[in-house]
Amino acid sequence: MSEFEVATLPEVTHAWGKLNSVTRLTVPRNYKIATDTFTIGRNPDMNDLVINDPRLSGVHTRISVSWTDPVRSEAGLTCTKPMVVTISDLSTNGTYLNKQLIGKGNSKALKNGDEIQLLMADEDQDITIDQEISFIFVQLEDLSLNF
Repeated sequence: MSEFEVATLPEVTHAWGKLNSVTRLTVPRNYKIATDTFTIGRNPDMNDLVINDPRLSGVHTRISVSWTDPVRSEAGLTCTKPMVVTISDLSTNGTYLNKQLIGKGNSKALKNGDEIQLLMADEDQDITIDQEISFIFVQLEDLSLNF
């Protein structure tokens, strides 16, 4: 059984994203993301969300927000620096995005409604659906910069 803890996040004015747990044993069920980098893993000194499960890495995955190069409007009057959310696999056993392996050291774009699996049900590895650890990513706010 996994034990979930939430580390203290820096003081922020609001959350731009959240993770809704679809794991059967998780309490609480929602985790707010209010920093530009949010990590999940076993190590309580290195993660925003700590999951005490030996099958997860010390730092298993990272969700990051960044901004791309500015884009001008068609009229050329405004410029937008679009917000980009990515998930990076830092684990030994894998992080999955919508049931597809990201691969250690790789990153993928993360979109509203995507499912993140840290531990997927797998008969070959004796992982049951009750042991699965997964979340739905919800983007609460678009932090694209307009100027």
